[in-house]
Amino acid sequence: MEVHPETLRRWMLAEGLWSGMRKRRAHRKRREAKEHFGELVQMDGSFHKWFEERGPKGCLMNLVDDATATTLAAMGAEETNWTAAGVLRSWIEE
Repeated sequence: MEVHPETLRRWMLAEGLWSGMRKRRAHRKRREAKEHFGELVQMDGSFHKWFEERGPKGCLMNLVDDATATTLAAMGAEETNWTAAGVLRSWIEE
């Protein structure tokens, strides 16, 4: 016996065996922010034409404190260990 898929779907809806709603995955739970300044500091480099066509492509090195959302950013030519260390030094001195 062959049954059209739409007919089968309607039969299952009528019997409560089919739900017209899609099942959504549970959204991941955001972690709590750290309680104190300096517990978690994240660093990232972002390559972009920050100066548009007026200058070379650069890398914005950004540090963000998780507890307070305090940021420190510095421009560099590339994302290197030396650039990262320089930004971190500035962060520590602040």
